[in-house]
Amino acid sequence: MVAYHEAGHALVGLILKVPFPSVDLTGLTFDFPYPLDERYIMCTLAGHLSEHSLRASLDDDYDGIYPEVLEAYHQLRKWFDEETAAEQLELYMQRTVEILETHWSRVERIAKALLRTGWLSRYEVMRL
Repeated sequence: MVAYHEAGHALVGLILKVPFPSVDLTGLTFDFPYPLDERYIMCTLAGHLSEHSLRASLDDDYDGIYPEVLEAYHQLRKWFDEETAAEQLELYMQRTVEILETHWSRVERIAKALLRTGWLSRYEVMRL
């Protein structure tokens, strides 16, 4: 699961041009700019959503609360009222799922490479 989680972050970061030097099995290494923008919110959500997609394909019904989703929501609450933040979170989640679904074969290649090597540079992720 961890490899797919981190592969989701890396793939969405790459697609949305979020700069990161590397990804490993402990996380994606990147510096958040301030103020944050939607690309970073979606990159934050991508790990959970990638893992969720894999769990669904394995018929795993785990539906726990993910810290990254809460983190994204709290960031949105800085910009919006409660209702609008919830709507924006849903929108960003949908957009992130679309990216993951469109590029799922790349997520799988990144995850497999992470399992083999434990670490990938941005350049290596781009090549996959």
